[in-house]
Amino acid sequence: MDFHWWMLLPLIPLIGIGLVVFKVRRVRRRGRRFLELNRAERLEFARVMLRDGELPLGTRVLVGLAAGYLALPIDIIPDFIPVVGHADDFLVVTLLVAVINRAVPAARVEEAIAQARRGAALKASVPVN
Repeated sequence: MDFHWWMLLPLIPLIGIGLVVFKVRRVRRRGRRFLELNRAERLEFARVMLRDGELPLGTRVLVGLAAGYLALPIDIIPDFIPVVGHADDFLVVTLLVAVINRAVPAARVEEAIAQARRGAALKASVPVN
């Protein structure tokens, strides 16, 4: 009797999801601090990182693309599709945190997070006419 190898196909995405979860669990303190930011603070963080002339252009472009992708209501995969709809957003944020952890010095990330919190708080306290 033949073993039906096609029955193992569902294991491929499960292994992929497992690897992503493992990687996310290993995110260090800087990554967790970034993930604690709210939407306005994340956009301000991206703005601070984009204006930083010391960062390589490639890093700034990736941060800008990821921030723009998360801010826009248009997704590659619509969010109303169960599981997969939110998985693309999750992967973009995970990749952004990985790029930031590897390419940007820890002191610069902490400074950008502090600037983002101050900037978002200032924008929230300014009355709009």
